[in-house]
Amino acid sequence: MKVILKRHSDKDKFSFTFVEGDRTLLKSQLYASKRNAMTGINAVMKNASLDRRYSLKEAKDGRWYFNLKASNGKIVGTSPMFKTKKEAQDAINLLKEKAYSASIEYVEE
Repeated sequence: MKVILKRHSDKDKFSFTFVEGDRTLLKSQLYASKRNAMTGINAVMKNASLDRRYSLKEAKDGRWYFNLKASNGKIVGTSPMFKTKKEAQDAINLLKEKAYSASIEYVEE
């Protein structure tokens, strides 16, 4: 698993994405600084193994997604939409197992 930390040059903002292979598992909001984005990455790594930090939801169109919250209750990442609840749960399980040891790759847009 790796984290792609991206600098968005047009906005001078940062975001991160946790990926396993070519599969996106979790995306962040935009952050005003690289330091704040790194704090978000660390929060994901710290909280991903805890069941109580996940909120699994069904969208109006029947697809599934989840949010991961930090210990302060704020959302630090949102998954993409999945066709089934099982696919969303599988993504959660991957994060729980591997997020804490993910490598970080920095890219500029």
